[in-house]
Amino acid sequence: MIKTLSVILPLYNEEKRLNDLFIKINKFKFLNKNKLEFIFVDDGSNDNSYLLIKNFINKNKKRIDLKLVSYKNNKGKGFALKKGVSIAKHDWIITVDIDLSVELEQIKIWQKKKLISKKLKVYFGSRLLDESKVKAKKDRKFIGFIFNIVLRKILNSNLLNIKDTQCGFKLYEKNIAKKIFKRLTENGYIHDVEVLILLQKAKILVKEIPVEWSHKHGSKINLIKDYASHIGISDEQYEKEGVKILSNEDVCKSKPHPEMYWQTMIKFGKLSEQTLIVEDSPQQTIMLSGISDGDIADSQSLTISASSSSETTISSNARF
Repeated sequence: MIKTLSVILPLYNEEKRLNDLFIKINKFKFLNKNKLEFIFVDDGSNDNSYLLIKNFINKNKKRIDLKLVSYKNNKGKGFALKKGVSIAKHDWIITVDIDLSVELEQIKIWQKKKLISKKLKVYFGSRLLDESKVKAKKDRKFIGFIFNIVLRKILNSNLLNIKDTQCGFKLYEKNIAKKIFKRLTENGYIHDVEVLILLQKAKILVKEIPVEWSHKHGSKINLIKDYASHIGISDEQYEKEGVKILSNEDVCKSKPHPEMYWQTMIKFGKLSEQTLIVEDSPQQTIMLSGISDGDIADSQSLTISASSSSETTISSNARF
């Protein structure tokens, strides 16, 4: 049972999203003012985010407990969360993405369904449970699914059996959060994985709870590239596992130009007829049709399954 709650909202250059967020905070009815606080952490924004938040706080500070932490240089989401956790005062702390891909109302649903027990101190929202409701392009689900498999294989760990490491909606008992985030060294988006590793080392159990999640246009997260560059796994480790990662930064001509795929095939040392390309865009598929003698599959046609032995099967029933 949650009796007092600190909500931490990290942000960077989010002036276009803030008005919707303010409306939803004003409508959020959960606990009394002295039992609920919102902590905005402005991670070095150079747009009008700071001024908009200050104005919102000045207008609503008599009704809502609102705080703002800000600093000049952009440090990363992990750093922002550390700042927010350090000043949080209530018994429970929840981290929430600024785009509200998981709405604030979700915590009320968890409470109503009695999903939060006295025994466990950490709860992660998950988009990958059977009861979860996700509104997103299938290619995003595909990337997240594959990433979790690769990560577990490389780390040789099940990360507390957590299926979804990336959902930003996470609930911690205050003392646990302060202990874990004080030890956090990763400042970027990869902080989620380090948090799990720290929890695992401390033998703290984590429960995944289903959420309703919807993809918001304009996300700043480059999931695969960010993990590859920040997690501390060397290129040699990735190569050993047969994983190679390229992004637009690695090529002269970005998508829809097919250079990305040419370079990938060169890296793998494979001929085009030995290659399966998975693509979510029909326009991109047309561009690729002239370069590959292998299969080009729409991500919506893929069937993905994974066994407990980490063996992954990907099959496609579509050809273009």
